[in-house]
Amino acid sequence: MPTEQRLRAIFLVGHYYLLFQKITTGVKSVVWKAFQWPTGEPLRPEVGVVSRPPEEYLDLLSSEWDSPLIPASLPGEPAGGRWVAIKVPKVPQYGQEILREAEQLRKLSGLSIRERERVQAVGVIAGPEQVEMLPILILEWAPGVQLTNVPPFDDELQGLTVGLQLADFIKRAVVLRKTILTDTVKSDSIFYDARTGSLILIDWNTVGERPEDFRNQTVPILGQTLYRLFTGALIEFQGTSFDVDGSSIGDDRVATHWDGLTYGTRALITAFLLRNVPDARPMALASEVFDRIKEQIDLWGAPVSSLLARARTETADICLNCYDLAWGLGAGLTDEDQQRYDQAVHQVL
Repeated sequence: MPTEQRLRAIFLVGHYYLLFQKITTGVKSVVWKAFQWPTGEPLRPEVGVVSRPPEEYLDLLSSEWDSPLIPASLPGEPAGGRWVAIKVPKVPQYGQEILREAEQLRKLSGLSIRERERVQAVGVIAGPEQVEMLPILILEWAPGVQLTNVPPFDDELQGLTVGLQLADFIKRAVVLRKTILTDTVKSDSIFYDARTGSLILIDWNTVGERPEDFRNQTVPILGQTLYRLFTGALIEFQGTSFDVDGSSIGDDRVATHWDGLTYGTRALITAFLLRNVPDARPMALASEVFDRIKEQIDLWGAPVSSLLARARTETADICLNCYDLAWGLGAGLTDEDQQRYDQAVHQVL
């Protein structure tokens, strides 16, 4: 292996960590992908150990080194090792951000209490108190793909199920840990593993500090994440209108994905984006958000006959949603049904 491609290893908390790639260089932190070499396994000849005092690692990891020119995987990966993420502040004054993130992750440990839980906070392997009291955080490597890079969900029920899992985690963070999640539930802070349907939340720098932050921040951020999940586009509410960035897939495709959703799913996402939810305390509001998503999921499981009966007798909003669901489940509509649908569309416009 050429010299410029030699793997670099640093020694922290009883392990060698082979540095593979700078994953992100944000405003406040730098994240490296690394491999934790198994204890007792001799390092390979191509690995160069960096012999520096631990306190110098911050400068090395944050600024001095570029990403090594090496493969993204480790040939002949030894048993007992594991992939990790090493997070350090970009400059020393941001060290408190790392300390705060470590504290939040400790606070939320054990929140995923159910068997086969599908939403989890990224696990801490070693925090600052274990790394010579330096603001260095060693985290489990999140499997899957960043949600921003996942193609739009064509299966509405599957997408709603993912959204419900996220809403459930948000609710339990409030109820069990008195923590209001904000930036943590943004689509670029979530990794999705399509094989298992699981979500890993990776960014814990920022949480809500006041009760009203749940309504003003958590709810619209969840709406943005759901919109991204179904359309592949970013969306923000700017004063009196929505600003949609569909550059990643094309505006026409964004509109096609959005218009293909049932009325009820579009309505609940829009309500979250506009903060059209009760002005309630976080616990009650977290339950309200969860219940709205669950209600739409439950309707997908209702018999077509029940959906058509409701569509023919209830308000315009429910009428449109139930007809859309019935269509989605393969039902044919009579001329009378089509007429009632058109009337309901006119009423809600």
